[in-house]
Amino acid sequence: ELARRGWELVLAECAMRGLGASSALYSVKSDDEDLPFICVSGTAGEEAAVAVLQAGADDFLVKGKLARLSLAIERALREAAERKARREAESATQRSEERMRAVVESMGDTMFTTDLELRHDRIFGRRATPSGFASTRLLGRNATEIWGEQLGAAMQAAMQRVSIAAPSLRGSWPSSRG
Repeated sequence: ELARRGWELVLAECAMRGLGASSALYSVKSDDEDLPFICVSGTAGEEAAVAVLQAGADDFLVKGKLARLSLAIERALREAAERKARREAESATQRSEERMRAVVESMGDTMFTTDLELRHDRIFGRRATPSGFASTRLLGRNATEIWGEQLGAAMQAAMQRVSIAAPSLRGSWPSSRG
C-alpha cells in the first residue's frame, strides 16, 4: 500500500499482529520520511510510547483518549509540510550554490567576500586553492594589507561606501581581481 504513494498520513495501531509499531514506522519513514506517522494504542505502556516517538513517530495517542486526535493530525500534517518545504529549499539553495561555484570556478578571476571588518573571509575561483595565491595572500586580510596603502585604501573606502549605502550587503561584499 505504501508503494502506491498518495498517502497523507499513517495512523497505526501500536500492537498490530505480525507487525509492531517500530517496524511499521521504519517501513513508512524509509519510503517517505515526510509522511506523518501517528501511533495509537490501548495496551502499550509509557516505555513503548517513548520508544516509538524516539524512533520518529509524530505522535502517540492512547485509545479511549482520542480527544486530541484531530489536533495531532493537523499538527503532524503541518510539520510534515514544513519539513518538506525546508528540505526542498535547502536542496534548491545547494543546487544554486553549486551552479554559482561552477560559474566562478570556470572564470579566470578570483572572487571573494568580506566579513564586517572587510577582511576576506571566502575566496572563489581557480586561484583559490588551499596552497595557492588566494589562500596565502587574501584570506583573513583586508585590502590595505593585500594591495598596499594607496590601492588598498581606495578599495577599502569603496567597499565601506557600498556597505553603508546597502546594509543588506554588509558582510557579503563580492569583489574580483583578474
